[in-house]
Amino acid sequence: MHRILPLLLVMCVTGPAHAQPQFPDLTFTVVRNAQGRPMRGPLIDLEALRGIKHKPNAVPWSVEMYFTVSKDYPYGDEEIGGQEHWFLPATPVPGDRKDRVQFAVLDCYCTDQYFVIRQGASTMRIDLPDPGAERTALYEHVMARSGSDPSPEVIRFRSGRFTYAELAHEAGYGKLEARLAAGIKDATAAADMKRLAELAEYYRDQPPPALPTEPTIPSPTTEEQWAAFWTEQPPLKEARIVNVNGDTVQVSITGRIMLTGDCSSSMPLFGMEMRTDSGWVERLPLELVQMDCGLPWGDWEERTLVLSLGYWLSVRAPAGKKEPAPGTYRLLFMGGNMEPFASEAFLVK
Repeated sequence: MHRILPLLLVMCVTGPAHAQPQFPDLTFTVVRNAQGRPMRGPLIDLEALRGIKHKPNAVPWSVEMYFTVSKDYPYGDEEIGGQEHWFLPATPVPGDRKDRVQFAVLDCYCTDQYFVIRQGASTMRIDLPDPGAERTALYEHVMARSGSDPSPEVIRFRSGRFTYAELAHEAGYGKLEARLAAGIKDATAAADMKRLAELAEYYRDQPPPALPTEPTIPSPTTEEQWAAFWTEQPPLKEARIVNVNGDTVQVSITGRIMLTGDCSSSMPLFGMEMRTDSGWVERLPLELVQMDCGLPWGDWEERTLVLSLGYWLSVRAPAGKKEPAPGTYRLLFMGGNMEPFASEAFLVK
């Protein structure tokens, strides 16, 4: 028993192969006669207790699950095909005035699953179908009675071998099963209302939450204040030329860069200069004009920007200077600290 307990905890708790969360659990309660009276005697969960708790008018009884570990078991091939069993734990049937208990049918990585109910010299075996159409029909039978809430089948204890399906449809216990289902639903609703009432009482006694306050940061108003503000902002760190193909330039940018503020893009503010005998000459001005629709700046890390110089010259350059003449150029960008930043020089042929 001690060896298989970790196996069963993994099989039945961490990830059943055939669990179907849209269905309610299959559960059953055991009665001793056709009138639906609860079983007599102590319920045991260990074989050693059978003799210890035996009394003339209180014979112990138990419910055990037997199964074969299926080929789908993912936690060790040595367990596959093994025959295992354990005692099923019982839980009270909510809302039942006769203190009945119920047992859950556990989904697991197993086949040939069946239950054995023992009391004294009497033994009852119940065969459960493997996952598939027959098992689905059992779920649907419960849902027809109690919706998505699990409610137990009533199984009368007697010696013999039976299928779970025939016992679930056995005549004579429909009213009791419906009554147990209604009791469970009422008990669940009452428990929910109790929890809501407790929560309402708890929060009623709590002080109202403090309203969130945002720190007020005064906006710069004077030239000196604006200069100090921009000095504190992160600068542009790198504008590295990655590739030049014709008049198309690929540049990698790192640092804070000022953007155009366009709604539909993150285009940076940029200009372009050409080197001449007298120094660098402006070909495209670095215009400090932003829209107020998009982001004012971006914090970039080796972000690649592709620029077609011919296109931008045709859009922004004055007449007569709309073609990129062969020569050496560099790009100008505006850093987050409002300081222009020049790229490496590159050659346009």
